[in-house]
Amino acid sequence: MYAQLRIYTVNSGRMDDWVEWFNDKLRPIAKLADHTILGPWVNEAKTEFVWIRTYDSATDAEAKDGLFYGSREWKAVGPEAREFLAKIEVTIMSTPLLPRDE
Repeated sequence: MYAQLRIYTVNSGRMDDWVEWFNDKLRPIAKLADHTILGPWVNEAKTEFVWIRTYDSATDAEAKDGLFYGSREWKAVGPEAREFLAKIEVTIMSTPLLPRDE
């Protein structure tokens, strides 16, 4: 499995607005691009929004992210995200290959 751990620092006082925007605008576009989303979660201080996108492989991620970011739907609303977010951190993760029992 291949995944993107996405941690967004949300501008002060904007978490509720961001969660609404994420659910109303980003999620439907992600569904069109066949993204699988785990979460989201919000830290207790309500400053960080955390979610995970999962894929079958790096190639799958590249294809699905290309559909997402290249869509006319994202191009129409994507710039709005900047008004909510102070920082975006993305960590790429993959399932380690574990040694087989012999």
